[in-house]
Amino acid sequence: MKRNSQRFFLGFTGVATLLVFGFFYFFPDQISFNIFSEKKKQGLFYDVIGSYKKEHQKEYEEERLEKVYYTIEFGVFKTEEDAREQVDILAEKKIEAFYSPMSTEEGTLYRVRKGLYSKQKTAEEEASRVELSTSISAKALKF
Repeated sequence: MKRNSQRFFLGFTGVATLLVFGFFYFFPDQISFNIFSEKKKQGLFYDVIGSYKKEHQKEYEEERLEKVYYTIEFGVFKTEEDAREQVDILAEKKIEAFYSPMSTEEGTLYRVRKGLYSKQKTAEEEASRVELSTSISAKALKF
């Protein structure tokens, strides 16, 4: 019994030692023993994610601004209940739609919409298809 516990202890300390040395080997810049160092280190994950964001932020912003999306709108309603009812009617016809609130000077309005499309033509074709198959008014709008 004593021998098994010694083996377990030796195995455990061996694995722990390998993990610590592996961390030192793969992430040497994250570990500093100099408590008087001027440069403060950030955490490992924050540094990795943060540096990616800084390096690629401009590209991401330009790409995001260039992209235009379209959606299909089935109507704008004054009450949430009416919007839910429209979503339910569409669901019965196998159309996945959602509603979202929109604040205006008159109060909150609820828009019922479906999908997000990268091309206007695709959104318009889908709106026409839905209108023909359900006889519910649908129009493609810039998102």
